[in-house]
Amino acid sequence: MKIAIQEEVDGVVPLIGVDGPLVDVAKMKEVLEKDHDIPVASSGVNAASICADKIKTKQFFVDNSIETPEFFKLTKDNNEKLLTKLLTNSPVVLKQANGQGGSGIKIVSKFEEVGNYFNGFDETFAEKFLEGYEVSIEVLRWNGKTIPLVPVYKGKTTLTGLHP
Repeated sequence: MKIAIQEEVDGVVPLIGVDGPLVDVAKMKEVLEKDHDIPVASSGVNAASICADKIKTKQFFVDNSIETPEFFKLTKDNNEKLLTKLLTNSPVVLKQANGQGGSGIKIVSKFEEVGNYFNGFDETFAEKFLEGYEVSIEVLRWNGKTIPLVPVYKGKTTLTGLHP
């Protein structure tokens, strides 16, 4: 941000693709656009905060009638009953709200497989495991226009929980 202001750039295109810093980039966008009239090609704070948190993303989908697997928040104290109910039909994915690339993910087929998962985390959320292919599609929105970027094929999902 300091360099953009100092060099009087025409605009900023952040090249960051990880969830954590997206909110910081969005805050930078607010300052550069409001105080320095420098446009920044990034999401605003509200969108970035939703995208950086898987639970907020899932709730956004539900609130906007976008199909998504049913999910439950779990803690160390309330996990056995809910997980047992979920596990009756298919494996379940345990995920953390933050993180990417498969970090903090465990796939279980029976409650006994949860093991020490909650030793590393105070809470998690669980959803039905979906077998299939993972594709990432980025969307650029600028000056009222929406442009989908090239889809990226990431591979087949597996029961080992490894990120494709």
